[in-house]
Amino acid sequence: MITKHDFERDETRRQVFRKSSSDLSCECRHPDPDRAVEGRVPWHWHPEIEIDYVTEGKLVFCTADQEIHLQRGEAVFVNANSLHMNYWEGNRKAGSFITILFEQDFLSGMVGSLLERKFLRPVTGSKALQAYVIRPDSQVRLKMLQHILEIYRLFAEEPFAYELMVRSELTDFWCSLMQETEEIRRHESHTAEVVSDRIKPMLECIRLHYAEKLTLEEIADAGRVSTRECNRIFHRYIRMTPMNYVNFYRIRLAAHRLIQTRDSIEQIAQDCGFSSPSYLARLFREEYGCSPGEYRKK
Repeated sequence: MITKHDFERDETRRQVFRKSSSDLSCECRHPDPDRAVEGRVPWHWHPEIEIDYVTEGKLVFCTADQEIHLQRGEAVFVNANSLHMNYWEGNRKAGSFITILFEQDFLSGMVGSLLERKFLRPVTGSKALQAYVIRPDSQVRLKMLQHILEIYRLFAEEPFAYELMVRSELTDFWCSLMQETEEIRRHESHTAEVVSDRIKPMLECIRLHYAEKLTLEEIADAGRVSTRECNRIFHRYIRMTPMNYVNFYRIRLAAHRLIQTRDSIEQIAQDCGFSSPSYLARLFREEYGCSPGEYRKK
């Protein structure tokens, strides 16, 4: 069964992986547009492995050290616990993609097994491999894309023993992935890991304190860096300043509240950390091209 992408986070901002009623630690999902305000999934991470395949439009996928542009028929492998986000190029709701999420033990069988040590950890434990693009530009990568589509078909149709067939397809995909990423994993780089370890607590600080009068110094302290380094990291990897990201985060929460609740704009402005409804309206118009009231009516 193909499920809607239920985007939730736990108290540490990691995306929560909700298993289906079958307790199969692998799922195929369609992103739920109502969960991604304006077609943008914000920065997050999760312990599960993720594969995204674009079916329509052009998707921009970002990690701590990469900006990847994907179009129809292309996919990206996202390693466990990799910080990432995505949005649609051009029109904010201009496409669709499917997501395959699975836990390591779906392939290894059990934690600590020989299969995990020999075939899973070399990939999931790689500091250099945050994400890997899969385009139909070679026979191997074309076959990897075919495995993804076959997994999608199996989940959609659920033939007899489809769970075993999904595991078989994913195992073949994984073998190709290991071979394709061998060179990347051989040249280990700590840059992405170090940046990610600094960004995550700063993003968590914003998540916990967005409704308060948050300062640059407080955000920098959360990452144990100077304010100058904090600015540099956000500008380089988040593509905006720390305080601009704070406002961006608040505006996204406000947009979600406008869609999902009947709360007044004044109450939403106060709860989301804006000094006044007029300040929310000004920033909202800059981001979405309309007032909060107009956005709600749309």
